[in-house]
Amino acid sequence: MGMALASKAQTVNRHFPANVQKHHKALMQLLQQNQVSRSAYRTTTATIDTLQYLIAQRTRDSMANMTDSVNLTWGSSKLCTYDYNDMLYPFNYPYNTSPMFNFKGNFTVPFLHYLTFDHWTVDPTTLVYGYFETWQATYNAHNDITGFSKTFADSTLYQNMSFVNVFSASNTIDTGYWFNELAGTPDSAFQQYFSYNTAGKISEDSVYEYHAGRWYIVSKSYYTYDGLGDLTQIDFYANDTDTTFSPSFPEQTQYINTYNSSHQLITVATAVHNGTSLQPFATDTFVYAPGAAFHDIWIEWEYDMINSFWTPYFTMTKYLNAEGLPDTVLVADWDSVAAAYLPASMYVATYNVYNNPDTLKEYDYNYTYYPATPSYNTVYYYNTYYDTTIPAAVQPMPVANSSAMIYPVPAKNELNFQISVSNDQPIMAVITNIIGQRVMKQQIFTNGGKAAIDVFSLMPGTYGIEVIDRSGRSLIKQLFNKE
Repeated sequence: MGMALASKAQTVNRHFPANVQKHHKALMQLLQQNQVSRSAYRTTTATIDTLQYLIAQRTRDSMANMTDSVNLTWGSSKLCTYDYNDMLYPFNYPYNTSPMFNFKGNFTVPFLHYLTFDHWTVDPTTLVYGYFETWQATYNAHNDITGFSKTFADSTLYQNMSFVNVFSASNTIDTGYWFNELAGTPDSAFQQYFSYNTAGKISEDSVYEYHAGRWYIVSKSYYTYDGLGDLTQIDFYANDTDTTFSPSFPEQTQYINTYNSSHQLITVATAVHNGTSLQPFATDTFVYAPGAAFHDIWIEWEYDMINSFWTPYFTMTKYLNAEGLPDTVLVADWDSVAAAYLPASMYVATYNVYNNPDTLKEYDYNYTYYPATPSYNTVYYYNTYYDTTIPAAVQPMPVANSSAMIYPVPAKNELNFQISVSNDQPIMAVITNIIGQRVMKQQIFTNGGKAAIDVFSLMPGTYGIEVIDRSGRSLIKQLFNKE
């Protein structure tokens, strides 16, 4: 999106200082395009159709004082995806992604389909814990966000906001509207328009602001993709100091991205405008364990614009449990005096039988050791439901004349497939054994029609896989061998 809008979004983050929170939020949006939801499935047929969705989370400090609380209400859709990429602060369900934009090149289906979001936190002005805000969302038949609003307890300090998204006949976002409201009356507004390339991916967006009775363009963003459909460059142009709304803008931010053979983001080189020209700002590198959809190593370097040299900033290392999910995360900050990484924070996650996180404990290093009591302890609460979107049985059988492809066959650790899905929509993959019993199911987000499912835990043998889109249409129904 135009970063002018992103910069206004509230970010809750204890680890990063304010001057890099915007950069961190942009990285999280880029990384989420790779993430696969590995939660909400088991390997026993008795519970294979029982899923969970988040209804609340609570965070307390080391003195057991409540610091944050979230309650959610839901409609018929129960889409709920945890953000394993981040794990740097308690809000690891991505509530805070702007409903007008994310860097997937797809402005439609969010990671959580809640109807209302009620948030209690510590007031930054009074330091008293209490009600802070309520968010409300509406969706169309495709589960795309069409309306979104934020109402704050103190609307004099925090302006209420509302969003409206308009979609084309092909279900791509055409226009987004953002209104800042005072006492229920819009007092300023933005419009965002989108253009697409021949592959149907967003190539350009323009943001306009309503000022003194007229609409003025305030920013433009351009998106470049490689031949495989990966987003390789974002160029954002704006002039935040120009009160005349001149249409000639300098480039404010640039992202250069590279990917591995699995279309996972591995480097992001960020440059920002220093008041004179575009200068390097940060370089982020991500490493992925085999078959993982989220990184397990993240290293960031920052550029010292005054002295013109690169310096390490921080590193994050994740240790995975037997299910391949991060249970311990270590964060270290660079100490320029010691010329070494020093411990900063440790995060310890536990998971329930559905592979959904039930606790996330943050331990802040006190320059000597990690405390025995967590600095912050977040507990997640869920409801369970029976998933009726999957047919009663998926009988393994090859599909003739199908343009879809699965590979490698036989599979060892990972099964990849190429399918035709517009706008990288979420799909469901169901694996059955030879007698038709379901042994695994996963919700997956595709990237350029490509996706993968981890089959390492399956015993050797013959299985069937069916891939279903959200309308219930079967995209793949095929046998494969696991070695």
